[in-house]
Amino acid sequence: ERARVPGSSLLLAATDLLNRHWATGQSSLEDQHLGALLAWIDPPGGASGAEAALAAELARDKDGQLLCPPAGPATDPAFDNRLLAPAIERYDRARQALAAAEDGLTADERLGELSKAEREIRSLLARVMLPTWDRVWQGLGLLRELPEGSRAEDRWTRDRWSFTAHRDRVSSGEPPQPRRDDAVTAAQKLASRETAQAQLEAQEALDDPLVLAGRRLAGEAFLADVTGVEMAYTESKRPSPRPLVTLRTDERPHLGERTKVYRSLDGKPQTAEFV
Repeated sequence: ERARVPGSSLLLAATDLLNRHWATGQSSLEDQHLGALLAWIDPPGGASGAEAALAAELARDKDGQLLCPPAGPATDPAFDNRLLAPAIERYDRARQALAAAEDGLTADERLGELSKAEREIRSLLARVMLPTWDRVWQGLGLLRELPEGSRAEDRWTRDRWSFTAHRDRVSSGEPPQPRRDDAVTAAQKLASRETAQAQLEAQEALDDPLVLAGRRLAGEAFLADVTGVEMAYTESKRPSPRPLVTLRTDERPHLGERTKVYRSLDGKPQTAEFV
């Protein structure tokens, strides 16, 4: 549970997922407020995104409580001081009174008071937690309306096999992964995660035109027309085709001598070398 692997789909933050597909006029810190982020993406009642997000952050009811409580980990001070702290104090007093009961009748009465105080705390916590739960499902509903990337299914299959292998290791009694790896294991993990990260970023660019546009602006990707092909073969015992392909592009990719470039053909990667 201590390993974070690029591409892992087991448990992701709703705000991170939404931010990958929608851009708002808020700061990155404001985008971490799930209610404000959803209000900007999907504003209710015909309001503008900015107005709805501002209301989600600041609007309060007649008792001074936020209409859109924060998802945590910190709660609203007005909720803590005005509602939660007094409820906990009543619970503590009821528990002390129950401990001091001298007969069964009194104990039954004070047990009822303790149960009432406990239900009040549960109700208050549900009041601030359920809105977040509902908004997570609202965000998932918006995400499910988006077209699925053509390479998402392959990543999901690899994630399932990875989790299955982990489950099998745990079931067989193998010890959990250590807090600190030895040098060889650490290098292997780093290499595999760097490869997975690069693969994920490349697949996202191929699946999402907006991500690809950002790569093109940064000079990390380009679109080109093939203007010529000269067939050539390797000089090994079993010659393989290595054609020289001439491209024409109006973009300025960052290409150096012998830089490797990649393209996708029928869902499979093809590698080339810039000469």
